Amino acid sequence: MANPQKENGYTGIANEIWDALWLAGLNGTEWEVITIVIRKTYGFRKKEDWISYTQFEKMTGKSRPAVWKAITSLVNKRLLVNNCKPGMTLYRFNKDYSGWVVNKRKLVNKQKSTSKQIEMEVVNNRLLTKETIQKKTTKEIDTKVSTTKVDYRNPEISQMLEALKKHVGVDSFVDSRIERNIARHCISLMQKIGPEEFRRRLDFLLDDAFMAKNCNKIKYVYNNIKGFREPKNNTVTIQT
Repeated sequence: MANPQKENGYTGIANEIWDALWLAGLNGTEWEVITIVIRKTYGFRKKEDWISYTQFEKMTGKSRPAVWKAITSLVNKRLLVNNCKPGMTLYRFNKDYSGWVVNKRKLVNKQKSTSKQIEMEVVNNRLLTKETIQKKTTKEIDTKVSTTKVDYRNPEISQMLEALKKHVGVDSFVDSRIERNIARHCISLMQKIGPEEFRRRLDFLLDDAFMAKNCNKIKYVYNNIKGFREPKNNTVTIQT
């Protein structure tokens, strides 16, 4: 029979933070990733720690793309801070929940309708004439049409474009069909070589003054990351 004791180790976290996390509206994978970071840091009295993607995969039971998507989302929501260093990425939980970019869920107290209220509602519905019903139906159709004009584009592609903009330090990537197609190839390449290797190659690319000037074009960035060759004698060689 299990008999866990606080003396054998515990993760100390304020109740105020738990309350904020419950209202942050995180999905399942995001919740698992953020609690893993808390466990690996607060549980060992650390502010940040290196956690490999393999550890995230084993502890969540999710695939690497799903883990990467959750981490990216948490970083964008400012719950998670990633400190990238050569060969590793350190993760830190941002306990300042006032700066989180989330859609907070609200606790709603639902009140039951009385029998009188229900009766009045039925009467009001019966008083609707044919003209008002047609107007209501037309309005609902217009509302549905307007709400269906949502962004059906792949959110992972949008995240890749936004991440490259921030990392490269330019804001000139045009959100066009061509660039989104190249961003899709970037995602496939990152899934193939791993996010850390993708970031490492991009960092090498930006360290070269000449190549960094051309990084305002996503096609140039993708081709040079894909054709990357390990540097020899501290010289970075890129196969284009």
